[in-house]
Amino acid sequence: MCLVQTRASIVARHEQEAAVEMEAGETAEADVSSDSHSEVDAERLMLPSGARLGDMRVPVHRNADGPWAQLAYEGEGTASPTASPLLFRRIGEEAGGHSERFVSSSGLHPQIPACEAHMKKHHRVFLMTVTHPSHGTSALQGLLMSSRHLTTLCRSGARQCSGANVMDKRGYGDHIGNWSYHQMLNIFGRHWDLHRRVLMDKAPMHVDDLTQTFEGAVKANFHLPVRFNQMRISHISPAYVLIWRPSCLWRLSANARNSYVSVGGHSFAYGEMRRYEELVQAHEYLTYVSAPVAVVNLGDVLWSSKRTVRRLEKFAPCLGKLDDDYLPRIGRDLVRENNWRADGSVRVFGSSVDPNSLGYNVKKGTCSRRTSLWLKLDFGERRRAESAELFLMGWSY
Repeated sequence: MCLVQTRASIVARHEQEAAVEMEAGETAEADVSSDSHSEVDAERLMLPSGARLGDMRVPVHRNADGPWAQLAYEGEGTASPTASPLLFRRIGEEAGGHSERFVSSSGLHPQIPACEAHMKKHHRVFLMTVTHPSHGTSALQGLLMSSRHLTTLCRSGARQCSGANVMDKRGYGDHIGNWSYHQMLNIFGRHWDLHRRVLMDKAPMHVDDLTQTFEGAVKANFHLPVRFNQMRISHISPAYVLIWRPSCLWRLSANARNSYVSVGGHSFAYGEMRRYEELVQAHEYLTYVSAPVAVVNLGDVLWSSKRTVRRLEKFAPCLGKLDDDYLPRIGRDLVRENNWRADGSVRVFGSSVDPNSLGYNVKKGTCSRRTSLWLKLDFGERRRAESAELFLMGWSY
């Protein structure tokens, strides 16, 4: 029997769980290697329709027969992402398994780790999330906040804990081109807990701005702010986590649905294609300068959260253990001014949404042909979109 809960009951339950956690601590899960959860657990943790995780909402119709499954796909067409055998190989062939996913040959190369499990006391990692607004940043940040070694800018009171909003509140504007990097670190250092070894913020999306973040972090080591020197911090290294949203998952986003209605199917799909291409450019730049970068599929965050946790822990061992059931709370991780919107953890939110109703195949990590947003594009645009999507898929395993 599905439990229908009000938002007030959700908050009350979270507060009760927090009290229990403080008194007795949480018990480890019986099987941390599994990405699946029992039907009883999924039912018990089901969020009500309209529950939030950042810009995403639990849909009213949860099953594959609901009208969401047909939304925006009234046109005819065939969108079939196909992988070149020269560029893409089945993961199962590479790892001896039977995965249905494709991975790029470049994605099979060893990944540069962001840090080691045991870092030197003078070293900090500046971990930046890279994506477009309303494309899953809150879900990723909420998961990363479960690390006891990570600190955010949330206690500054900035909206969504964004460094750009911190600087804007100080009168420097919200664009990195208006700041000096030394000035930025000096202000951020007032809000970060510098005792922790991972310092997190959102990175700007444009490649030119990413260049400034990377070069600024490298140059800052020659002249760190006084607060860092007082903590005997003498080295900061940048690292990046890039998150992308599969084309059919736009329907989870309230902003995306409004945008689709406002600009129309083709314009919206073209905008998403350009965002994909910007993510590809960002990744190409970061790998070119040998910056540590991990690519994460939003679908994996929601429906394969255990595997995502393992990938992030491997990419940045200095984070320690991550918890996909973690829910950031006001007073512990947040302040009210952050306007943080989350009614459940990433795992609970994922268990409340049927991916099949959105046309998303969890096993393959991609959208079905019938529900691909690229159906709205012409042939040449569709090829560009599929190429960018395959690139991101190849680096997301």
